[in-house]
Amino acid sequence: MLDAAGWKPGSDGIREKGGQRLSFNLYVRSESQTNITAARLVKEMAKAVGIDFKVQVVSVDKLTELTTQKVKGKMAPDFDTFIWGWGGDPYDPSILLGLITTAQIGGSSDSFYSNPEYDRLYAEQAGEFDLGARKGIVKQLVGLTQRDLPYLVLTVDPILQAYRTDRVSGAQRICPAGEGDIICDEVGYTAWSTLGPPGAAAAAKTAGDSGSSSGLIIGIVVVVLVLGVIAFIVIRRRRASREAIEV
Repeated sequence: MLDAAGWKPGSDGIREKGGQRLSFNLYVRSESQTNITAARLVKEMAKAVGIDFKVQVVSVDKLTELTTQKVKGKMAPDFDTFIWGWGGDPYDPSILLGLITTAQIGGSSDSFYSNPEYDRLYAEQAGEFDLGARKGIVKQLVGLTQRDLPYLVLTVDPILQAYRTDRVSGAQRICPAGEGDIICDEVGYTAWSTLGPPGAAAAAKTAGDSGSSSGLIIGIVVVVLVLGVIAFIVIRRRRASREAIEV
């Protein structure tokens, strides 16, 4: 494809055309070794086809500044490429879908993608209460992102979860129900409401233990409320550290 487009390898192997070189900076967060490793792999693989990426490891604060800075009130981002990640909601796609709407430029958008058709479909799905119809609209939105590529998704990482049956009972695969995760990572607390100590369900059915059962229920409710507050705060953090990687 690069040959056909007229980009020919220079003396150092990096492709050139019309006085321009396929050489770009690639920013990555110092706080994420996973992202740093990904950036080095991107550099290695791109070099094989004549593209140069200069990996620059910077702090989260610096990368935030580069991607959101303004000059005289107007957006003036200063980067070629970067690797970061977004965390979503296991129950609803609107949070992630909303990141690349035109309205988010100057806010959460760092790809600066703007597509009137995407914006229209996003507004339509937000007001659609028929599940089947909404899924169809969301499928169209995803199709647009795969065609226009505002982000290049490098990985969608599995989340490994485990629990001890001698310490915890009531664990269920709930995100989504049946085949999903045990705990709705970072943003959901519903799964926690089913958890208890070993034998909690049997104890709750024993009339003689009604007092201790009440204490158990109260304890679980308190934990759920605390975790709910934590999840409420975490979901509003601008970035996730362990979710899908973007370039």
